[in-house]
Amino acid sequence: MSDNRHAQIADMMAVIFGTLSVFSFGFGFLSVYFWYAAIMFLASWFFCRAQLSYFFIINGGILFFIEALGLMFILDLVRFTCVTHAIFKYKIMNKIFNRSNEKLSIITNVTK
Repeated sequence: MSDNRHAQIADMMAVIFGTLSVFSFGFGFLSVYFWYAAIMFLASWFFCRAQLSYFFIINGGILFFIEALGLMFILDLVRFTCVTHAIFKYKIMNKIFNRSNEKLSIITNVTK
């Protein structure tokens, strides 16, 4: 996540909180505390996106804000999926080729 040049700490935290909220909602059938955790994670995600949300409300109106909020949440989940895929791909490739001393050249596409 930090490899993106435009990603700040709030963006990275929004990805984590958004993903945790989805997982907590998914486990909500086990206990009501998962629902509480999901609401807290969702509020934390919104707090990370508050500055961007304010910009959307001021410049685009409330309807644009609602549409953009849903899209931001989905894109944060896509970003989490991409990062997870890259990490597992790196670990699997290291196990197959036994290259544990190399840097993350597979993820960053840097060749020697």
